[in-house]
Amino acid sequence: MNVCCRKKAGVRMVTWHTPYNRLLHLSLFFAVLPWLYSYFNERHRIQSYSVEQALILSWDKVITQPTILFRRAVVGINCNVDLVVSATSLLERMNSTSNKRDDHQVLNNVDDLYEAFAYFFSRGAAAERSDLCAYRWERKIAIILRHTSDEKTFELMVHTAGESRQRPHYYIGGNAALMAEKIATAFPRTTVYLVGPIGPRSQALLHPSIVRTNSTRIVKDEVHVIMEYKQGEILGEYVAPASSRFITSHDQYSGSSVVIEMFFKAIAQFNPDLIILSGVHLLQNQNKEMRMEKLRLIKRNLMQVNPNIPIHLELGSIGDADHVAQVLSRIVPNVDSLGLNEQELAFFSHIAGGPYTDLYPIAPGAVHVVEMLYWLLTTYGHDKSDPESKNFKYKLSRIHFHSLTFHLMVISVVLTLHKPYAVKIYYITNPSNFLVIHLENYDIYRAFISCLERFQVYRGTDWSNLAAGLAAGAKVAGRQACQMTGGDTNTDNLELRSSMSFLLDKEVGKSYNFEPQKPIASWMRKDVVFIFTPVLVCKFPTRTVGVDDAISATGLIYSQFYRFEKAW
Repeated sequence: MNVCCRKKAGVRMVTWHTPYNRLLHLSLFFAVLPWLYSYFNERHRIQSYSVEQALILSWDKVITQPTILFRRAVVGINCNVDLVVSATSLLERMNSTSNKRDDHQVLNNVDDLYEAFAYFFSRGAAAERSDLCAYRWERKIAIILRHTSDEKTFELMVHTAGESRQRPHYYIGGNAALMAEKIATAFPRTTVYLVGPIGPRSQALLHPSIVRTNSTRIVKDEVHVIMEYKQGEILGEYVAPASSRFITSHDQYSGSSVVIEMFFKAIAQFNPDLIILSGVHLLQNQNKEMRMEKLRLIKRNLMQVNPNIPIHLELGSIGDADHVAQVLSRIVPNVDSLGLNEQELAFFSHIAGGPYTDLYPIAPGAVHVVEMLYWLLTTYGHDKSDPESKNFKYKLSRIHFHSLTFHLMVISVVLTLHKPYAVKIYYITNPSNFLVIHLENYDIYRAFISCLERFQVYRGTDWSNLAAGLAAGAKVAGRQACQMTGGDTNTDNLELRSSMSFLLDKEVGKSYNFEPQKPIASWMRKDVVFIFTPVLVCKFPTRTVGVDDAISATGLIYSQFYRFEKAW
């Protein structure tokens, strides 16, 4: 008989070579075995994934629901119907007498339409970008927007495009309507209130859960004619070198004072916890005096909104330099969040004297984009660290940038001052509780902040859950362009068009090395935090209109906002 234990010098000794302990060893082994099998099987399964599948799986692990969800959102101010037709077929029916090419900024008649279209048709996705709204050249889908000043010419175009022989397709359009549509379909727990010119057809096309106001109903829809063509199509003596589209419109209501006033009235009535403003770019088609009056109206109302309600501005393509300058100085500093693409960012930098103005109109690379975003946020963004700064009362603290191959989320860190030199430190678990540290003078304040930086203490921001918002927006980009449904997991039509390694921020020496299992990179530059991810591109996009709006809307709903500082 084995002895399981014995006493030696007053100490109880345990003998491990007993049947009981061997049984314990076996039980431990069989308990660990399933875990080991699961672990190594999971690693083998991940290694068998394609780059695209591994990237999506990594995003899914990052995408988490916010603790505080936006329950009510007011969205405005542009809404229209997109009428999509074959460009060459439509122009053949329009009976233009011209055979020239010319870049008309405004279309006054059918000949102007033909000449402006032929100008871009013959160039396709050319490198020249001096047009009004050359958008997404790198996508090989150049979208050119022109305003038709003559109402009769535009009505003729809409009538001809709507003929059954043209095989027209109707979709909801306008940044505000598209963002409202995305929120309503993908986030049913958020109620959307849309303010914009809604006609009979747009009323039928909108998601039934979207709340609308009767005060902005119109008898006749605002229509944007989208003239699409494929690579190799022929128009007279011209051959299209790449697929593209040409958009023309004659908007009358989206930028009207009535719609703007109804938008801010809806904010007071609906009591939202998120406000989305878009359509400001449409004001560029109005004369300067009227445009300035509308911008003053928007700014005045923005400044009266409850500061605890975040305001997001979604930009559209702006080609008027004076309008860009006014939007930058009057509107951008008075919103909390901004959504834009590479063309809009590059034009902002070019007009306002930002970095790399000499590169415009060439599409900026990642290292250029980072520099421009840092300039934009520090120049027009929120800064509570210096009461004497002009940025002290600015609100902008979040930028969601999206291009074809990569997305960036940029936020400013809040350093809240109480009186001249004090810092509020918030508890992460309960932001309503905080500690105020009073400092003797500004030098001691800066020394204190330097200590926080040295020990990498997180200093707080109004926005959180941003990596989840960035990943969710990146995931939806390629899927929407390919029109993939929710349950479709096939990645054959998606591809990564990003280098495996490149420089992101030369100021801090931040480089990016792609790993499918860890695609998201983040870093801090002074008081600005950057979050970066590559994006999967749709190889054969079937519908690109509204992709940017879907990205921004998704990123917003996954983000979380809590205003740390109060009005002192």
